[in-house]
Amino acid sequence: GLGMAAATRLAESLVRVEVLAAGDRPRFVHPVIRDALVASLDGDERDRAHRRAARLLHAEAAPPGQVAAHLAGVRPVGDGWVLDRLREAARAAMAGGAPQIAAGLLGRALAEPPPAEQRVGVLREAARAEAAAGREMACVHLEEARQQVTGQRERAEIALEVAETYAALFRWVDAVDVLEGALAA
Repeated sequence: GLGMAAATRLAESLVRVEVLAAGDRPRFVHPVIRDALVASLDGDERDRAHRRAARLLHAEAAPPGQVAAHLAGVRPVGDGWVLDRLREAARAAMAGGAPQIAAGLLGRALAEPPPAEQRVGVLREAARAEAAAGREMACVHLEEARQQVTGQRERAEIALEVAETYAALFRWVDAVDVLEGALAA
């Protein structure tokens, strides 16, 4: 809530009293100081601060992972902007070869929760990241997505994803069962 000049003066003062480290990016000198500051905020204040920080970083074109780092720990409230940033960061993590991070971000996105019309897409994205990370939760998310769609073509596409995921996890019988069920439908 401060202007740039006031914030700069405040940051310089905090460096002088050794709360913040000197450098281009402000950071606390010691984790104990950071933890004490975080502990002094109640949950709502902490969430508001992280949401503001995420919006500021996004406005300044910060990498999606930096933005999402502030959003991953806030309480879910059904905020579409938060959902979009988490999905964006997950895509960047997948592109960077970090499916475990992507899976965590998409798990948090599912908790937001996404609106009904986006839920299947988020479930499928989460499942892809989880499958790439070798997590069996991918199958659970794909099965949920398959149950939620009504179109036969999309159900068949998801069935194929489920079967491929089971096969990647060496669950061959489950993969065959899903494919046989999809063919019968």
